[in-house]
Amino acid sequence: MRRYILILLSLLCACSSLRGPEIQRENVELDGLSAVLFQPRKAAAKAAMVLADPEGGAPELFAARLARSGYAVLCPAPPAMETEIERAFRYMSSERNLPTILFGVGAAGNAALSLASADTTVLGVVTLCAPLHELARPPGSRPLLIIASQEDGPVPADEIERFYRLAAEPKKLVWLASAERGTLLLRSDMEPVIRRVTSMLLETVH
Repeated sequence: MRRYILILLSLLCACSSLRGPEIQRENVELDGLSAVLFQPRKAAAKAAMVLADPEGGAPELFAARLARSGYAVLCPAPPAMETEIERAFRYMSSERNLPTILFGVGAAGNAALSLASADTTVLGVVTLCAPLHELARPPGSRPLLIIASQEDGPVPADEIERFYRLAAEPKKLVWLASAERGTLLLRSDMEPVIRRVTSMLLETVH
């Protein structure tokens, strides 16, 4: 019984984090694309991020915690690939008029890189466990943050290192000591690390 009470309390805490008094959660429709926007309730957002996960992991708690730090985070519904990411980016950068970066999980990381390489108004890119193969393109001189798991994964470590060497500064590569991958990392004990390094990149664009 005690175990179930603790689980219920943790779920209640998570729900309150998503809808705390300092956070506004808004459902947004963008020409047929559904998305969820998290932003500070009482102050203007300092910068924005499009958080894309093609598998629909819905990392909303991660987004809400970034919103509590003063950032707007838009989470497009899956499948969030290049077309959906671009539509979400246009909304945040043009309609909301916020300096905006892209955060792509898995294959959405490559899609974010592709969009950034073609559009210089993208101010930075974060990839989480992205398959950085030879078709992926670095975002020029915009900030790049690559987050990868040290455990066995679908992408060999030497390929990630090779891609990182090809990218221009400013750039950062963060290896996580975790067997989790993709959105699961945003629900693991690695989440504070991911949030901190992502916040550091966001701080550079506002």
